[in-house]
Amino acid sequence: MPRIGPRVAASAAVLLALWASFGARADDGAAERAERRAAERALPPIVVTPSSYTIVRQAASAHDVDMPEVADLPLLDNDILRAVHMFPGVASNDFTARFHLRGGERSDVVVRLDGMELYEPFHLQDFGGPLSSIDRSLVSGATLLMGAYPASYGSAAAGVLDMTTRSPGREKRATVGLDLLKTMFLAEGAVGDGVYLFAARRGYIDLALALVDAIQPMDEKFRPRYTDLYTKVEFPLESGGSVTVSSLYGRDTNLIDKDGDHDDLDSAYENSVTWLRWRGPRDGRLSFEAMPYVGFAAAERVEGSTDWDGRDLTYAGARGIARLSSPTAHAVEAGAELRASAGVYDYRETISPFPELTDDPDTITVTANVGGLDASAYAQDEWRLSEAVGAVYGVRALWQSYRSAVSLSPRAAVAVRVLPRTTWRVGVGSVAQPVGPANIPVEAGIGEATPPERAAHFVTGIEWSPDTRLAARAEAYYKGLSELTGRDRDIGRKSQYYHLSDSGSAYGWELFARGRPSPTATWTAVYAYAVSERAVGEVTYPSDFDRRHAIILNGSTNITESATLTAAWRFHTGTPVSPVRFVRDGVGNVVSASVGLPDGDDRTPPFHSLDIRLTKAYAFATWSLVAYLQVTNAYARKNVQEYSYDVAENYARTEENFLPATPTFGVTATF
Repeated sequence: MPRIGPRVAASAAVLLALWASFGARADDGAAERAERRAAERALPPIVVTPSSYTIVRQAASAHDVDMPEVADLPLLDNDILRAVHMFPGVASNDFTARFHLRGGERSDVVVRLDGMELYEPFHLQDFGGPLSSIDRSLVSGATLLMGAYPASYGSAAAGVLDMTTRSPGREKRATVGLDLLKTMFLAEGAVGDGVYLFAARRGYIDLALALVDAIQPMDEKFRPRYTDLYTKVEFPLESGGSVTVSSLYGRDTNLIDKDGDHDDLDSAYENSVTWLRWRGPRDGRLSFEAMPYVGFAAAERVEGSTDWDGRDLTYAGARGIARLSSPTAHAVEAGAELRASAGVYDYRETISPFPELTDDPDTITVTANVGGLDASAYAQDEWRLSEAVGAVYGVRALWQSYRSAVSLSPRAAVAVRVLPRTTWRVGVGSVAQPVGPANIPVEAGIGEATPPERAAHFVTGIEWSPDTRLAARAEAYYKGLSELTGRDRDIGRKSQYYHLSDSGSAYGWELFARGRPSPTATWTAVYAYAVSERAVGEVTYPSDFDRRHAIILNGSTNITESATLTAAWRFHTGTPVSPVRFVRDGVGNVVSASVGLPDGDDRTPPFHSLDIRLTKAYAFATWSLVAYLQVTNAYARKNVQEYSYDVAENYARTEENFLPATPTFGVTATF
């Protein structure tokens, strides 16, 4: 990819200013000011759960991020999962929508959509999963939970991203979107007494590359392709409840064909889940919910002439929830879930870091067929002792048919409003994350279900919000990890050095501040100090996503009534580098190599980047248009992703970089 210099960013900034140069500024009217002053005088209900961040459809205060603001963030392909990268405790990079939470593995994060846990909801997995399979236009809100989150949210060792889709209207509407990576179509309207929401997306990177190849033939074939479909139908019941049927489907294929067969790749991924959500009528304080579901996932990945990865997962289950709410004190909730699943694995990978240096490189070969039942149940109580004191406590139990023991996960949190606008929170908890048919760690040579991985959480923090325009939070946490089994494969990295640990810890502290100086402007400031370590026996080393210091600054303002300018600056210290030791012969040629555990002294250089985006809306008589132009890495910082070793240069260490200055644009029309 040619280098795009700082002049591109400067030119784009001029274009942004010209594009938005007309239109009137939004006015903070008298009615809005009166409403804001009334909200400032009222104390909001006390929030008990620590380490939670919320994206809502329309935020009333600085506590929450609203969806219109998320829509204006400079995110690659407008991906909703990338929006959570703005919160403290989240570690990710330019190349992936996946993320780590407070020192946990990416597989320790569960993504839920309308209550359904999703399996690998990412596209282009051969490149690290840069896009999720959930279009942002479908989502009305999301909550990110870390630390000692309530037992009702499941058994993820690091945390949960819980998303809710929007309710479609009865009026027929259609939306068409186009950007540099994909095209999308969305439709909604009435069907009988109910309503429907349908969305389809198709990435066309393969079509663009095929066109380039036809104009100027390339030395290699490179054909990544992805598509996804989402459907939701809601029906009201005469009894007062509702039934919702939802389905999410995604498919990816990829072909990389180079000269020879060492770097070839041929892969296909498929993923589907369908669930029904029945919500019973609310009988006073009592409510019920049931959710049966069925799904499957398949993956085939052939790399070079020696490595392959085949996975087939099928699952079906049902979940039930009952809630008993008191208008003054308790909200008691209990639930149970039974799930049958089966996973078939056929896995082979060369694990020698430099296989070309040996005639017989090490390999891992696993064939496995694992199936059985998983049963879980939980009970929790949210107790409002007073307007100033609240608590939530509960326990979750897990049983698996391929194991005899029952694992318990108790959790509790307390919140105290120590001053009218200041709240102190503390949370403790234990999570038993199951290892079963869906996540057998074949990368570590394991072909069977193992005992759950354990995570113990301790978190405390204080939040201050003098009015609806400002909120600030400080939190400190410690997480102890044990019974670790293998690790998830980091597909997409050019160099993979596996360090299999059996325990670990993560600790740090975070500052989060958010302001709404006016109805048309917001800002967010984040600082995080974080340590993430792993251990093999008595040997401790930093994890490969250990970042000691991170700063995130976001700002957004309406520069006209219909145009919004947003800027995001990110900084974090470098990540650890695994030391590579080469043995050379008398003339300096490398004859062998070994990779050691990182010690934290050798790291990549610090990362920092500025992303800028202008979003402009146009309203017409019968339709509307939203267009955006953004520049990622506006001042063209050459950030280092990792180091690789060039065989042609006698294994000299070279830099692999993140994105250069990259302008992108897109349009969305609604009819």
